[in-house]
Amino acid sequence: MVLLFALGLYLATLDNGLRLTELQGGDLITHQYAQAQARLSNAPGYPLYTMGGWLWFHLGRAAIRDVFSPIEILSLYSTFWSLAALAALYFLALRLSKGRWYLAVAGCCFYAVTYFFWYYSVSTEQYTSAVFQSLLLLLLALRWRETREERLLGWLAIVLGTCLANLVTVLLVTPALVWFVRSVDPRLLRRPRLLPRLAALAILPLASYAYVYARGAQHPEWWGQGRWDSTLDWFLSFLSTRQGRGEMTLRLLPLDFGYLALVARELTWPVLLAGLLGLAVLPRRLAVLTCGTLAAYLAFSYVDRYGNWYQVLMPAYPLLVLGVVGLATWAGQRLGREAVAAGLFSALLLAGAGERLATNLPRSDLRDRPDDEALCPGLALVADAVGAGARGGAVAVTYEEGLSLDYLSAVYGVGSDLSPVPPSQVGEMVEFLSRLAVPALPSEAAGWQRPQLLGAVLLASRWPAATAPIGESVTLDTTDLSLVSSELRELPAPCGGRQLVVRLEWRVREPPEADFVVSLRPVAGESPLRSDERVVQVDHPPLWGLVPTSSWQPGERWLDAYALFLPPGPAPDAIEIIGYLVAPGQAEPLWRARLSLPPPILVDPLDSARTRG
Repeated sequence: MVLLFALGLYLATLDNGLRLTELQGGDLITHQYAQAQARLSNAPGYPLYTMGGWLWFHLGRAAIRDVFSPIEILSLYSTFWSLAALAALYFLALRLSKGRWYLAVAGCCFYAVTYFFWYYSVSTEQYTSAVFQSLLLLLLALRWRETREERLLGWLAIVLGTCLANLVTVLLVTPALVWFVRSVDPRLLRRPRLLPRLAALAILPLASYAYVYARGAQHPEWWGQGRWDSTLDWFLSFLSTRQGRGEMTLRLLPLDFGYLALVARELTWPVLLAGLLGLAVLPRRLAVLTCGTLAAYLAFSYVDRYGNWYQVLMPAYPLLVLGVVGLATWAGQRLGREAVAAGLFSALLLAGAGERLATNLPRSDLRDRPDDEALCPGLALVADAVGAGARGGAVAVTYEEGLSLDYLSAVYGVGSDLSPVPPSQVGEMVEFLSRLAVPALPSEAAGWQRPQLLGAVLLASRWPAATAPIGESVTLDTTDLSLVSSELRELPAPCGGRQLVVRLEWRVREPPEADFVVSLRPVAGESPLRSDERVVQVDHPPLWGLVPTSSWQPGERWLDAYALFLPPGPAPDAIEIIGYLVAPGQAEPLWRARLSLPPPILVDPLDSARTRG
C-alpha cells in the first residue's frame, strides 16, 4: 500500500523537462550528465551512486524507452531510492509499533509527502539514497540487537563504507551507532580480529573511487578550471574540493536557529512535538541512538546554516516520524489501550499527510512545467535538419541552442550529427547557421558564401544539388517562386504543438529594385486559418534579412523557409504568400501568390533517423 501510493504520486509529479537555468549548470544537470555518460558528478564524485545511475539509465533506455523519456528515466532513479527508503521506514515503524501495520503505513504516508523528500524523489539528485542508507543502518542495528549475528555487523560496516562513496553527511550517525553497538555488547572491543575485519569492510567501498580516477584520466577536459601536472594531482584536488565550504561557518555567535522554523512548518507542530516526545520515551539504548543522531544533525546544520543544511533534514524527518510511532506505542502501553492509541496517532499522521499533500503538491509537482523550455531550441534545430534532409555538420548557434543540442545529443541520442559552434567561428568549416545566431554574426561574416536558408531556423552554406521543387511555381516581378517542401511537426509541450514548416525556392531573374518582406498565411478551402480570432501568419524578410533582397543577382537560387503554429483542426491545403516593400508607410502589397500544399511530411525531432509520410 505504501509503495503503490508513493509510486503513483511520484509518477504523477515526475520531472520530465528542464528549465534553461537548470541546463546552464547546477547539481541536477551535473547528475544527469554523470548518469547518462558515466561522467564525474559533483566532487568528490559520488562514484557508487553515479555508477549505479549509469547502469539504471542505459538499462531503462533499453527496456522502457517507449514509456518514459530519458529525463523521466533519470528522475526515476531517485524514485527508486525513495521507495527503498520508505520500505526501510515501514519496517522500522512496524518494529516500534509491535506489528501494527496501519500505524506504520500512516507514518510512511506522512513522510512521503514532506516537501524535500517528495521533491528529490521526482528529480535527479542523490538525497533519497542517503535517506535509505540512514534508515538501513538503523534497521540493521535493531536486527543485530535481536540476533547478535556477526554478519549483520559486517553489513553495518559495508553500509557505512558506502556512505564514504556517496553523501558523507550520513556518517553523522556513526558516533551514536558505535555507542549503541558497544552498549549492547561491550565484549566486542575485546575481539581483536573482529575490528580489523569490520574496518576492512568499511574501507572496501572506497575502491569505487578508482572509477573517478579512471574517468578523469580518460577525459581531462572534464576537470574544469585549474591546472594540474598530472591526473593524480587533479584527483587529490578533486577529493579535497572546497566546493560548498564557502557557505559553511564555524562561528557560534550570534546564535541563530531561525532557519529551523522550516522544520516546524514542514512537519507541522503536532507531529514535531509528538516526534520529539516519542524519541525521548523510547527504550534507553534506542533513544540514545536516535536522539544522538538528531543532535549530530543539528550541530552540522548549524555549521552549514547558510548552505545546504537541509540535506540532513531529509534523514532527520523519518526519525521524528518514528518518534510519533514510538509515542503511540508508549501511550498505549501506559493506558492499556494499545489499539486505540495506535488508531488515534494513525489518524493524526494521516490528517497531517493530507494537509502536507495539498500544501506541497504545487511546489513538488515537476511534471509538464510551462517553463521547461530548455530543449526547445535544440529540438527546432534537429527537426529542421531532419525535414531538410541535412546530413549534419558544424552549425553556428546561440549559447542556449548549443546547450540544448549538447543535451539532446548526450542524453536523447539525437542531433549528434550537428556540431554546435558560436557565431564568432563562422567560416569555411561551418555548414549551417541558426536564424537566432544571425544578429550575433561578426560584421566580416556578411559575405560568408552568401548562405542560403535551409530550414525554419537553419541557414545552409550551399544548396543541396539533388533537391528539386515538388509543388507549384509562380512568376513574380523579378523572381520565380517554387514550393520545395512542407512538413508538419508535433513538438512536445511546452515547445509549441502543431507546427507547419514551408520551404520555398527563389530563382532570381532580375535584381529586385528594393528590399521586401514576405507574409505567409495558411488557407483551408477559401478561408485563412484563425487562432483566437486572429489570422495565422508569419512575416519576415527572405533569409531573415541576412542577404537583403535588393542585393540578389540574376541566376541566384535561394532556399527560404517559414514556420507557422497551427490551431487544432484540419491542416491547410494552400498557402497565401504576400510581398511588401520594406519602407515606412508602405502598406499595399507588391504582389500576391497562392501555392497548393501537398500532404505534408510528418517530422519527429526526437528521432533523427525516422521520418513518416
